[in-house]
Amino acid sequence: MAFHFLISKKNKRSSNVLYGALSLSISQVLVSLIGFILTGILARYFMPDEFGLWSLAISLTGILAGFDLGFCNALRNKLAQVYARKIDENREGQIYFLSLFYWFLFWALCLNLVAIVLKPYVPWGALFNSNKISVIKEGSLIFVIGIAISAINLAFSIGSAGFFSYQESHWIAVFSLLPRFLILIVTILFIYLHLPFFPITVMFFLLTLLSSAVSAYFFLHRRKWKIIFINIAIIWQKIQELWNKSFQFALLQLFGALYISLDIFLVSKIFGLEMAGEYSIVKKLYVLFGCVHFCFLMPIWSAYTEAVELRDFEWVEKIIKKSAFYTIIAFVAATIIFTIFGNSIVYLWTGKHITNMLFYFILGIYSLIFGWVNCFSVFLNSIGKLKTQIILFSLGSLCLIPFSLYLSRTFGLIGICYALVITVIPLAISNPIQSYFFIKNKQ
Repeated sequence: MAFHFLISKKNKRSSNVLYGALSLSISQVLVSLIGFILTGILARYFMPDEFGLWSLAISLTGILAGFDLGFCNALRNKLAQVYARKIDENREGQIYFLSLFYWFLFWALCLNLVAIVLKPYVPWGALFNSNKISVIKEGSLIFVIGIAISAINLAFSIGSAGFFSYQESHWIAVFSLLPRFLILIVTILFIYLHLPFFPITVMFFLLTLLSSAVSAYFFLHRRKWKIIFINIAIIWQKIQELWNKSFQFALLQLFGALYISLDIFLVSKIFGLEMAGEYSIVKKLYVLFGCVHFCFLMPIWSAYTEAVELRDFEWVEKIIKKSAFYTIIAFVAATIIFTIFGNSIVYLWTGKHITNMLFYFILGIYSLIFGWVNCFSVFLNSIGKLKTQIILFSLGSLCLIPFSLYLSRTFGLIGICYALVITVIPLAISNPIQSYFFIKNKQ
């Protein structure tokens, strides 16, 4: 079995990692399947304008998730260090958790006030590309409500960071799948009752918030932590303490997201929207595979933090090597399968023919290298070694533009794939060097 190396060392940390990895991967597959079903149902039930508005509104949750400014990842590392000590007599973890919770509630209040004040001045017609009064009126209200609920949801979502820190990732899988399943059931019920666009869309936000609130409460219950009042001065002290690393995490998320999404815009600019659509279809094959792969890696993050805190570097080095080894095997297999059968898979999925096997192959090589990078990024993130990654991601984004423009003249669409491979290589070299240098210095 591919993950026998996690079982061979019979300890709680290894078992937690394996259990969490499998749970998150299964949850990710089911969440994607439910999302596919929901999109199909609503695309048929809503009017075209309503479906477009729904798509834009639902994207708010993902956009506002980035407004945590990296605090969730900083909290995750801090709580993992607390967990490593096993005994938290001073309730240090509780203070950090609730301080960030109250800070996010304050942040949500500010964001909601800004949204309400700016609502009359936003050019909603231009944003929705519509001059219909009904669309503008209903759409603007949906957006303000969506921002309000999603901002509050950000405060409760730190329960996920807590579960990661205490190596209980399987609960994240449960609370990720729960709202999707509830939304599917309630959507079918609302459609059966012939309810209109507005309550169906608001229901998406409310059920997501409900699930996050239950998740946060359940995390507190498992820790036997109560919701207590914390002095404002202490909250500010903890936020300042987390800020240094959280800001670096925010930059890493920003430049990482820019690098990952920039190629689609370059393809659109150079070759047009039709080619961009075909390019995105093939890339989504590898992105879906990469998401499942990252679900396996995420539970190891906090386990690394705990192991480093306990100076168990033998375990850390063993897991890094094994995760990289099995990553190579998995992505090589995926690249071979998509290169040979990619056109058939795409045709069954979308009805389109994309027959260029070299296109599938080079994107597979890029995905393989990026998967390798993620194996070491997870470790570096767990110990807060972010600066070099930030620099290389930002340089990669800057270099991707001229490399794509130059190589696309000679190789066409494949040239952009070559540019991706070239710009990710520095990270593929730097991340392992940083990781092993840190381990060797600490042993």
